[in-house]
Amino acid sequence: GANFTKDGAAELYFDNNSKFATTNTGVSVTGNINLADDGKLVLGAGDGTNGDLEIYHDSSQNLNFIDCPADAGTAHLIIKADDFFVQGSNGDQMIKAIEDSGVELFWNHQSKFYTRDTGCVINGRLGLGTETAPSFPLDIKGPDNTLCYLESTDQHAYILMKDSIGNILIGTDSGHFRLSQTDTNGTVVETVRIKADG
Repeated sequence: GANFTKDGAAELYFDNNSKFATTNTGVSVTGNINLADDGKLVLGAGDGTNGDLEIYHDSSQNLNFIDCPADAGTAHLIIKADDFFVQGSNGDQMIKAIEDSGVELFWNHQSKFYTRDTGCVINGRLGLGTETAPSFPLDIKGPDNTLCYLESTDQHAYILMKDSIGNILIGTDSGHFRLSQTDTNGTVVETVRIKADG
């Protein structure tokens, strides 16, 4: 049935239960809004043909879309939440973002990459360039002659390698090649130095 109140609400009922009503701010819906395949929920005036925001299911591709066709090329979709999660249909985490904290990326429900206050952390191996199946913690492959370029703004630059016994430092010191290691007291001891001028 229906109920119309002068200077008030208009209500539509199903089985004596109010399902749709006008209010002083717009309308109120109780229950679901069901749209057929390819039907769109269109928000905003748009450009007269397309909405500013459209949500719909494309049955020809069996894909779901959140689209901004009226503002193509200039539109921004902003999602605000204290915590933001993207999960698979089985509930496995895919992306997790926590306000004032980090962002995590997952593979098969396992955290593989996350950001933190000091930078980012990778859990597993990293393939760079054309390497798609890394065999080492850092695996770089590519057609360039220079596969890795490191630069420091300081006159001393080192690569530190550490095992269960001690440390080895390979680097430059004022343009000279330097190979050092730490002794049992943790003191850095230079073992090889090759000057830039020979």
